[in-house]
Amino acid sequence: MQERERGPVIVSVGGGKGGVGKSVVAVNLACAFAEKGIRTVLADADLGGANVHTFFGISRPEKTLRSFLAREVSSLDEALIPSGFDNLSLLCGATALLDAANPHYAKKERLLKGLKSLDTDFLVVDIGAGASLNNLDFFNASHRGLIVTAPQPTSIQNAYGFLKLALQRRVMRLVGMERLKRIFPDQSPESLKGMEFTAFLSKIEESDEEAGDLVRYDLEVLKVYLVVNMATPAEARKVYSTIDAVANRFLTVSLSFLGHIPPSRDVEVSVRKMRPVLSGGGGEVGERVREMARTLLGDLSPRRDDLTPPSRLDFFQGLPEEERKKARLVLNDDVHHNGFRIHVQTEDLGPEKAEVVTVVFSGGQVLFSRKSSYSDLGVEGGGPDEVRERALWQHRGVLAGISRGKLDDKIAR
Repeated sequence: MQERERGPVIVSVGGGKGGVGKSVVAVNLACAFAEKGIRTVLADADLGGANVHTFFGISRPEKTLRSFLAREVSSLDEALIPSGFDNLSLLCGATALLDAANPHYAKKERLLKGLKSLDTDFLVVDIGAGASLNNLDFFNASHRGLIVTAPQPTSIQNAYGFLKLALQRRVMRLVGMERLKRIFPDQSPESLKGMEFTAFLSKIEESDEEAGDLVRYDLEVLKVYLVVNMATPAEARKVYSTIDAVANRFLTVSLSFLGHIPPSRDVEVSVRKMRPVLSGGGGEVGERVREMARTLLGDLSPRRDDLTPPSRLDFFQGLPEEERKKARLVLNDDVHHNGFRIHVQTEDLGPEKAEVVTVVFSGGQVLFSRKSSYSDLGVEGGGPDEVRERALWQHRGVLAGISRGKLDDKIAR
């Protein structure tokens, strides 16, 4: 789908608690990408305690996220500063903006949209510690999420807790509040967070087949990596096996093991001297981080068909506002299923007709079609961004249905 190629590949680095080396991983991973000649931006999204710039010897950055949130610059590209590394720019955290640690919803959405439209190839986002809504949304907006933990039991518990809350938040935003209210009429959004995750998914599938297909498809293609810091290879593998087993059983997802970082004085020295470990070669730590970068590049380079985060995407970035209001969204995907090439097209017919239509073709024949009014989608009277998001929702739901065999009989015939 052409629109998916716009914007950078986003890799977020998060974790359940502070002090596990999250920023060390983010900083040096960004340096490893830049070493390979990839245009990279390292963004500090720890809105309550930004410090990534200190790893590059910068005590007071000239521009920060404050410049963008306060509308002193029109785009995040204008807020970038050089890192001193070739191919690597920094987007520093808004340490001077008092409300930056908890920005209003509109500000956060504007920031997320700005990150997705940065003029770079790779974007590494160092999100804050803990599972605040801001941190969960930054994590879920990425194409690949990295969770950093240490081998201590409390760190392992916090890493699992962060993953659980991130998945709940992801599913809730993907389904949308209107559908959730219909599925769970007697429960508030806060009470849903306390539900067992598998029961939460089962209720969605039982009550809304389309939403269930979409959620299951999204979780199947979701790729989350685990990095174990300050650990031996044996310790790291044990930690990964523990968290992955629990995630499989209670969250219905599998984690990928990205690697470990051994205990090393090189990290302490780099922090004290205010420079990335990789700036001096990096020794064993540098070797481990470069191996992580190679793994991620190998995973991301061959395909981008699963690289569309589901929340709040704008497929008309760069168009003047008046043109964006008039634009009709058209989505096209080719998928291969059971040996057949199947084409899926979704089109927003515009406010005059107030309908979104999805048609599935194969071999010159229409296998399936779905027409939804704006009212059906819960966006009657809404703006173009809301309509596009729901159109994407419908499009992905049909793709999910194909992958789960809903059209197998028609395809066979």
